[in-house]
Amino acid sequence: MKNLIIALLILCTQVGCTQSRYNQGAATTKNYYEELPYDDLNGKFFVTVEVNGKPRRFLFDTGAICMVSDQLADEMNLTNIHTDDVVDVNGTHFKMHDVKLDIKCGSTLFAGTPALRGLQGEVFKCWSVDGIIGSNMLRNSLVRFNSAKHTIIITDQKDKLQLNSKNSGKLNIHTDGQSTPILTIPFGKNATMAMEFDSGDNKMLRLTDGLVNQITKGSVYRVVGLGYGANNMGAMGLQKDAPKRRLYIPSFNLGSTQFNNSVTDTNDSGIPGIGTELLKYGTLTLDYINQKYYFDPITPTVNLDARGWPVALTVKNNQLIIGATWDALKDMAKPGEQVIAVDEKDYSHIDLCDLVNKKPVLDGKQTAVLTIKNADGSTRQLTIENKDYSTASTVASH
Repeated sequence: MKNLIIALLILCTQVGCTQSRYNQGAATTKNYYEELPYDDLNGKFFVTVEVNGKPRRFLFDTGAICMVSDQLADEMNLTNIHTDDVVDVNGTHFKMHDVKLDIKCGSTLFAGTPALRGLQGEVFKCWSVDGIIGSNMLRNSLVRFNSAKHTIIITDQKDKLQLNSKNSGKLNIHTDGQSTPILTIPFGKNATMAMEFDSGDNKMLRLTDGLVNQITKGSVYRVVGLGYGANNMGAMGLQKDAPKRRLYIPSFNLGSTQFNNSVTDTNDSGIPGIGTELLKYGTLTLDYINQKYYFDPITPTVNLDARGWPVALTVKNNQLIIGATWDALKDMAKPGEQVIAVDEKDYSHIDLCDLVNKKPVLDGKQTAVLTIKNADGSTRQLTIENKDYSTASTVASH
């Protein structure tokens, strides 16, 4: 499992399924082909588009609806049209207004694009973004992510992409009112999961207990650890503490590519998805028009790193804290406790943007010593190891 322990923000904003008014607006020309360079910041992709005659920095997030900052909306004198109930990746509901705006990608103008107004979360200030490109704007296009070239192609010309049918799978964009791309992914021999491709999430797999409970154990997955706490940050903040299961998944497939030895942790609620870590291993094309996806791999078989830390670190109130713990460490560290140092590096006073824009705290490590602040102000040290779960025994799940 990737050592992405500080899950600062997983941007996956969904609007109620009946609100198809978000699937409005369109490119003003046909036969368009745009190749947008992107900046990759810890698995988040940022592109430059033109809005109101000026270049703007937008996050490219297929798990979200288009969004625009309050500052840019005020600059353009955009009028609030509706007030909607929105839910983030952790299932937290909140209210937002929507507007319409024109977004120019390269030389192609997408006119009358519905967008939610306001960027929720302090992390957006760290990224200096003006908005989000979401799937409602992409619904009449093919979108290709090429991590080797650091480009995103947006086109309505299928023939220009040289797609290979043997690498394809089913894509569904009709499960909600914003054209979220839902991939059908085979797990093991006899199971499939419907999971969104979320380019706003930098992990590999994001699973919920509800989805996993629909699938028989055995060849599909093993429960190799039990945890408790919170390690996902959504638009409205840190998820609520809850029980978690750590799963070892022997294999799953995208198109003709087999991924072996995956480890992931479940959440009790939220939206199942697959994130941008996938793009390390090949090129992904989302054909919104014909409802197929294509994954062209670097190699036909991918052996993942089946490892996981026994604690998840996250951020709350400008402090590095224990977000969740697993197995024996549940009795040695509690969610919410402050971590003031990792190995010899001081984290007693942290800057959110510094953490967002740099590599994760535990990146590249196999062991680490956490210095934890006790309730009485004293400290204790806890040594943790990035454990290999590929041969771990099954544990009794809750």
